[in-house]
Amino acid sequence: MNEPILLIVTMMLVGQIALCISVLIAKKQNLTSKVSLIAFLLANGVVAFEPVFSQWGREQYTLYVSVVFPALFLLNPALQLYIESITFGQLLRLKNIPYRQSALFLIGLLISILCMSLSEEQRQSIFILGTAADTGLPLVVVLLLFFALMFWIMDCILTLYQLTKRLMAYHKKLKDILSNTNQQTHSTQGALALGIASWVSAFVLMILSSLFEQSHYAEVVKVTLYLILIWSIAMFGILHASSINPTELTEIDGLTDDDASVKNRHRYQRSALGQEQAKRLEEKLDRAMMEDKLYLNSSLTLQKLAQHLSVSPNYISQTLNETMEVNFFDFVNRWRVIAAKERLKNSSDTVSDIALAVGFNARSSFYKAFKQETGETPNGYRKSLR
Repeated sequence: MNEPILLIVTMMLVGQIALCISVLIAKKQNLTSKVSLIAFLLANGVVAFEPVFSQWGREQYTLYVSVVFPALFLLNPALQLYIESITFGQLLRLKNIPYRQSALFLIGLLISILCMSLSEEQRQSIFILGTAADTGLPLVVVLLLFFALMFWIMDCILTLYQLTKRLMAYHKKLKDILSNTNQQTHSTQGALALGIASWVSAFVLMILSSLFEQSHYAEVVKVTLYLILIWSIAMFGILHASSINPTELTEIDGLTDDDASVKNRHRYQRSALGQEQAKRLEEKLDRAMMEDKLYLNSSLTLQKLAQHLSVSPNYISQTLNETMEVNFFDFVNRWRVIAAKERLKNSSDTVSDIALAVGFNARSSFYKAFKQETGETPNGYRKSLR
């Protein structure tokens, strides 16, 4: 009864992947981002077909299992390349893929070749009946598969740690050059969240499923969930549009990795900016905010401020971080909070209207900045004045 439903959802999944990939190919965007996201989509798509093949008979399923492992082991490097491309603008190079992930992918290919070398009876014994293999090639396949999957799980944990560390460095770097970071922060966090969802889904489908003991309803639900997941991944990639090109991060100060603080110190040591120059630049920065009210521009960046003052962005960054001991993000938002306090005191405008009027691009970021500067919420501050 549910097989037609499963077939319909599966066809939707195939069509969705094909449509999204065609849109990504046609869309003008970073090469690394495009290629890595397409690889990530395809790998997820292959893994997502597990419930379908489990309904088509044992022979079809064992053939599917024989070729699915390279796709499973492609998830981590594809996601890692994608995160790198939307953070520090890394180019597509094979050397960017960690050796452990390259080795794991090759092991996946080897497992597929060995599985195809087994007879259909041996494949069914391993993947369907779960019969213990104690000699010959079946034993080699079982052992290799077991250790590869254990290694893949550890690689998922390590990849998650590395990507989280990289995103933290990226978000910290954004605060050196942007006055509003909500879009970039949500985009990169969204990419990582979708990647984690893919890992969990792949793990559930490929390792923990009792393939032929589940109902048709369960298979339909699994394919539908993967349909939603892949659609979310694809839409994220298609709609992702950062207000800053990732290469601007490297154009400003040459940073391409996570060791930002160390390289900043070395760069500042070589800088020609002296203490007196830094003091004069500090005064110019304050005047630009006080008199020119540049903070009202919600899209204000370090580059735009540097152009306004006709000063090197590196000099501004050094002055903010070393002389004023504040990053660009907090410096601008401090002035926005000052302006917001005046409006809260002298007007009856809503908090949301005031937040947008003084340069914030979201109510949540305004609340966070206001609380950081004053220790109160905007509403609490307004009530205290009465």
